[in-house]
Amino acid sequence: SEGLKQLAKIKDDFIFINSSKAWVAVRAVRTEFVKSDETLSPKFQRAGSFYRLKEDTRPVIIEAAEQGDYPNFKAFQDAVRNAELTYQDGVCKYESLSGDILTLFDDRSYPRINGEPVNYTPSFAYQSPYVFAPWDSGVITVTAGDHQHILDFTAH
Repeated sequence: SEGLKQLAKIKDDFIFINSSKAWVAVRAVRTEFVKSDETLSPKFQRAGSFYRLKEDTRPVIIEAAEQGDYPNFKAFQDAVRNAELTYQDGVCKYESLSGDILTLFDDRSYPRINGEPVNYTPSFAYQSPYVFAPWDSGVITVTAGDHQHILDFTAH
């Protein structure tokens, strides 16, 4: 839609999205985004623009921030653009806005966060003061102030 087109800014290896409460950046690693509307059927082309990676086997990095985390959208964009991204000998390292180091490997080894391999079977799917769920339980507890809601997605 036209509204979404106005929210997103695409420039080479970055897509920036300015929504009402948060800012999002999608960064292509060692490639860039290219417009690719022709891959959509005419029915869906009116929905907006479609982008793909120029080299489709490359990873993307997604950063998100609440609007209160930065003075304005430009400051968020500048922080993302200035976040350190290095590549050497098949190893990509990225220092996130939160200070975590993400390491990605060309050989598709498990990525690492702060030197530790990503755990694809953690004890918890969600573990915060607001959302809590043991891994693969199908039960999610959502807490907002004094209210608690339990969402049960298990088959009965």
